[in-house]
Amino acid sequence: MSKTKSGIETLTRVVALLHHDDAARRTASAIVLAELAPGDATTLEALRKAVRRSDDPELRRHAAEALGEIAPKTIVNDLRPLLKDPVPEVKETAKRVLASGRGVTAADVARMLESNDERQRCSAIAVLGAMGSPQARTSIISQFAHGSARIYEAIREAMVPLFEGLTEDEIEPAVSELAEAMDRAHYVKDDKQGLTYVSLLAAVRNEAAAVPLLEMAVSSAKPAVRIAALEALRDTAPSRKIGHRIFGDLLHLLEDASLSHPLHAAATDTLAVLDVPLALEPRVRKLLAVEEPTVRRWALKALGRLDSAPAGKALAEAVAHGDATDREVALAAAVATNSGKNALARLLGKLTDPARAEIVVGGLRPHLGTLQQATLHHLEEAALEAPPEVAGVVMTLLKRSGSKNAGRAHDGLFDKAIKLKKDGRFHDAAEIFKRMAAGNVDAESRFQLGVCELMVSKRKLARGAKHDPCLTTLSSLRRARDFPLVDRLRNEPGVGADELYYLGFSLAEGSADVQSLGGDLLLAITESDSAPKLQKMARNKLITMGWLE
Repeated sequence: MSKTKSGIETLTRVVALLHHDDAARRTASAIVLAELAPGDATTLEALRKAVRRSDDPELRRHAAEALGEIAPKTIVNDLRPLLKDPVPEVKETAKRVLASGRGVTAADVARMLESNDERQRCSAIAVLGAMGSPQARTSIISQFAHGSARIYEAIREAMVPLFEGLTEDEIEPAVSELAEAMDRAHYVKDDKQGLTYVSLLAAVRNEAAAVPLLEMAVSSAKPAVRIAALEALRDTAPSRKIGHRIFGDLLHLLEDASLSHPLHAAATDTLAVLDVPLALEPRVRKLLAVEEPTVRRWALKALGRLDSAPAGKALAEAVAHGDATDREVALAAAVATNSGKNALARLLGKLTDPARAEIVVGGLRPHLGTLQQATLHHLEEAALEAPPEVAGVVMTLLKRSGSKNAGRAHDGLFDKAIKLKKDGRFHDAAEIFKRMAAGNVDAESRFQLGVCELMVSKRKLARGAKHDPCLTTLSSLRRARDFPLVDRLRNEPGVGADELYYLGFSLAEGSADVQSLGGDLLLAITESDSAPKLQKMARNKLITMGWLE
């Protein structure tokens, strides 16, 4: 523009429009100044104020372009704030202007990097970041050797956008260059440097960053650095080969009981996204014995991703002996695999606590339709091996399964108990019949249980016992439709007049709802042709009951 009085007045009026209330006029003023490119101090100061105007991104963008056209020596400091502008278009304009090199020569940048003034070095790093070339990256990385908190922040601001924008072909060379420059001795002592390295590697989100991140995670750096490295490692999507290496190295962290809870938690979170190598399964199992709950529960979940017999067995043991939370995690993990379900079925045969058995059965119940024959077979065996209360829980599950295993389990238990009964081992037979009765399988099993209990306890009945088990068991059969209890007892081998009399007398002495059953048994004795003495005693009792005159 002409330096005549008229020209100066016009420029002054254009510059004044940068402060106008109308946003459109402010923008137009910046566009005109970009065309005119005047380098006077007043214009420059007005444009510097314009790029800092927070309420007008369009003005900031066009003011940056105007400064680019003027190219003052202060352009780096003038535009540096815009490199962090919240509006992408403004930020990209500032980068483009700085990357053009107008107003800043390579020699200028070199001198700024060598300056003792951190502000100048930070400005130079910002310019190099805007340029974005491989040479610029190399120059920025070199600044780690002379870093400070302020320099690291400048490096992060300049490099993170560069690393995020790398093409597939550029990623590996860029990461390798950064990894070679990383000095473990420095970042172990200086957590700010370490965190800056992590932020750059995290920006890549590529397998190439996995190895240097892993090295930082397992180093002796401060916890904040190691945790940040572990968190970044989760997003690198390592291949199976690298993943196996990472898995093994991170297991060392979990095996180190001296590490803090946050480090253990970060390591387990990272391991959770990796495949569990089968070869490392024994080490994972050993972690079930550590004191740190976070580690134990990760190990339980990890074993649930392995369909192996040792993993399933370990999960079942945790269900049997772990604390409440461990049991819950272990059960969910176990039912996720066939090996785990098999192990739970075997466990049911060893449990003595019916409440614990209900928990296991509750985990298996939703999977009844998909249980393999091997699992159903283990459930059948558990029904034979477990204590009566637990066996009943298992029998109920088998019955719900609708499989022929429920019938096989019933038949197997029944045949075994009948043989023991025939051999006179009434107590052992009763224990098996209890299991079947606990599962509410059928009236026949309950009858056989009552007979065995009667044969074991008839002497107690002779003393007038009122709470003998056989009284409860046999009297419950009066509710079984069409079950001929009295006839069955009269014809049952081994049950003589003595047993019938004592049973009938005890029931007749009981509550009103069982007295009628006792009366029926006593009547059966009066109708028999043997034991005249018992016939007379039975008749006398029936007379007192009002059944006979």
